[in-house]
Amino acid sequence: MINIYYFNRNILLIQLLAGLKGFVFFFAVINILFLEIFINSYSQIGLLLAVPVLASIIFQYPTGLFADVYGRVISLKLSYVCYSICMLFFIFGTSFIPFLLGFLFLILGSSFSSGAEESLLYESLKLC
Repeated sequence: MINIYYFNRNILLIQLLAGLKGFVFFFAVINILFLEIFINSYSQIGLLLAVPVLASIIFQYPTGLFADVYGRVISLKLSYVCYSICMLFFIFGTSFIPFLLGFLFLILGSSFSSGAEESLLYESLKLC
């Protein structure tokens, strides 16, 4: 027998976490102005904006394999751990390296949740 409560709870939790994830991506709107306060070189700011594109390409395949092997729920949990670490780097960072690590954890978190979140939501809606 399928426990409907479990799947309804999944839908609620995924929507709640998606809303919280929006706060992380709100930073993308103001990141250049924010980075200008701490970093004087526009070439370093450009590098901070270019590195996540390469990291996204590199992280997508291994994180997808991780989700397939260990499960979507663990992948989503790691995703939100990475988002939390990302926010800590952005809050306490004052130089190039912490911001670079923050952007890398942001992309790593996005890679962990990229297919797992939609898959879990689809499965939960399909079985309701």
